[in-house]
Amino acid sequence: MFSFEDYITSHTWHFARTDGSMISPIFRFLPDGRIGGHIHPNERFWEINDNVLLLKNMTGETSTRINQFTWDKDGIVKMSGPTRYTEENGHVFERVTIPSFADLGQESKWKGLPPFQKILSPTAKKRKNLVVLRAGKNSLHTKWERNIDECDKNWDLCLSWYDAEIPEEMVECEYFSHQPNDRKFGPIFGLFEENSPLWAYENIWLPDDDLETTWADINRMFNIFKYNHFDIAQPSLAPQSYVNHSITIQKPEFYFRYTTFVEVMCPIFKRDIWKICVKPLEGSISGFGLDHIWIALQGRLCSRVAIIDDVAVVHTRPMGKNYDLDSAMQEGMQLMGLCCVGAFFFEVGGLQRDFNIL
Repeated sequence: MFSFEDYITSHTWHFARTDGSMISPIFRFLPDGRIGGHIHPNERFWEINDNVLLLKNMTGETSTRINQFTWDKDGIVKMSGPTRYTEENGHVFERVTIPSFADLGQESKWKGLPPFQKILSPTAKKRKNLVVLRAGKNSLHTKWERNIDECDKNWDLCLSWYDAEIPEEMVECEYFSHQPNDRKFGPIFGLFEENSPLWAYENIWLPDDDLETTWADINRMFNIFKYNHFDIAQPSLAPQSYVNHSITIQKPEFYFRYTTFVEVMCPIFKRDIWKICVKPLEGSISGFGLDHIWIALQGRLCSRVAIIDDVAVVHTRPMGKNYDLDSAMQEGMQLMGLCCVGAFFFEVGGLQRDFNIL
């Protein structure tokens, strides 16, 4: 049975006026009535009333009524209707795919779901959280302090191995995939094909392999993420870290800070948001620009985006050590241009340690 709400929330839309002028290249109807991709006070929420799609401003006033639909074999391909601000020029939504690095002519070396050399048994009990790590023989995850019992871990580990040779002894993990000679995000895109077992997890963490942390801190990070209902977050960076963006440095007076930015180095995603944010990874080389696009797709609702100061990791390698920084920045700017997304680095409050509740 066709569900209008399920359909519009599972697709991406190009938002324009009826005269053809573009408003936003990417627009998402998020499942809880929020809007992603497009940030404007006239369109902050949406709802469906008598099969009419209503866009509303923050006051709750209807700004646009979408009541005309064009279909193709796959469903609704175009939607349009009048806006309260002008009688002559309404709004139009056309179904599109989210832009990715593939639109810039780049291709990942690994396409499609790769085989897993090691995989959690179908009868085994999955934990609710997943760590997906692009790792090699020098990865620091083997040195993460095991300061809690195995039975108390709240996360499983998926290793995407980038070295040419598979280690003789299989590294301890629930999933192991050999995807050599590629950067971080292109192979991760392949891991999350539609039929991937990794979609079973509620929350996904994507750390770099040069981070120092502990099993207990990863547990704590996932719990803070879950119980504060974040969409996207990251642990903060300890003071001795190599830091790319000052906003990520740990502020010990906070448990967490609400922000407009989470870095590609170690983002955590709620599964429903990751389903939206995974597409831009296709064809990624450096990953630059992804962090800004993710927050835009989430709708830049800052009360659900955070840097977790109560958990700090150590970043042990300076930026640009293993790639050309100028090329990476150029790549990021091109993708951000396709999505009409800017860079925002703001703190917008948080939970201070004066409130001793964690």
